[in-house]
Amino acid sequence: MTPQWLTAALSEAGLPRGGRVVDLKCERVGVEYGFTGVVVRVLPRYENVVGDGPGSLIAKLPMAETTNASGFRAVQERDAERMQRYYERAAREVRFYRQIGAAFAPRMYYADSDDANRRVVLLLEDVSSGRQGDVLRGCSINDAAHVVEVLAPFHARWWGASAPRRNFPRSHFDFHGRQERYAQRVEPFLARFGDALPADMIPVISELRFRLAAVAEALYDGPKSLIHADLHLDNMIFDPPADERSVVVFDWQTVSVGPPASDVALFVYDSLAVEDRRAAETMLIDSYMRLLSTHGARDYTVQQLRDDCGRALLLRLAGTIGWLTTVAGDDLTERERALQDAVLNNGRLVAALLDHDTLALLG
Repeated sequence: MTPQWLTAALSEAGLPRGGRVVDLKCERVGVEYGFTGVVVRVLPRYENVVGDGPGSLIAKLPMAETTNASGFRAVQERDAERMQRYYERAAREVRFYRQIGAAFAPRMYYADSDDANRRVVLLLEDVSSGRQGDVLRGCSINDAAHVVEVLAPFHARWWGASAPRRNFPRSHFDFHGRQERYAQRVEPFLARFGDALPADMIPVISELRFRLAAVAEALYDGPKSLIHADLHLDNMIFDPPADERSVVVFDWQTVSVGPPASDVALFVYDSLAVEDRRAAETMLIDSYMRLLSTHGARDYTVQQLRDDCGRALLLRLAGTIGWLTTVAGDDLTERERALQDAVLNNGRLVAALLDHDTLALLG
């Protein structure tokens, strides 16, 4: 990344308007969160700038190689098909910023992808001086309410027929193939982690071997919208300074057309401590539904949302079991190991599954 290149890239956003970048410094960020690829804060120095160029910005290079590779990247590097799928998701984020955007996403200065060389670069607003969300710590009920306040209008904007018809895939998968893969992982998972689980969870995990495809089909047969599809706290900055926004959400690689309950369930049930979630769940769900209706999406009921959240939690369980039985311990970064420990020990997912009586939902 050179001053000349950065000048040309920023010119697409109208910056630095008549001037140029004459020097820059880069500092790595996000290493402790195990980001795949390289993320750096860029500090440019300008000459002859009319107006203000950004004093700092974030450069995201998802395909860049790094010695601090996450376990996710380590698995990719051993599987060309996985690496290609990851590139396609990284390129999808470019399309999101160029074609869609969101008021609660970082401002984009530049974004482009190169299919031939599988390269992606994004230059984004630097909001990192805000309060970084953290999956391991969780968040407050007030923080969760702020996320719901921006999520519901976004879903309503792209609800149903308003969802993009191309460039953003319809979230789907081979339901029966995924059920077969899940069934193969249940016994290894229970052998390794079964003793750490409440007894009531074992029937849920076991029955899902026969019902995962039906659960997924029921969820994906419901209403669709544009969804983030990876809406967890590590992808959020709260209270950025000198900013009216209460939360900024980034990492839009998985944005797709799918069931809105996937976003709601992943965020609400994975971000709050169990007792906080039990105390605030009804308020958060009611707020989401009220805002959804206010912004024009009215063909959905609270009961449908609750049932879909239960189904989304079951898919989350299946995905978690797949992750825990696929990624090798030697590949994991320190944070990934902490996340692996927390996914069962903090009780959020397990409590949500039991509170929603998902065994009954499985029929």
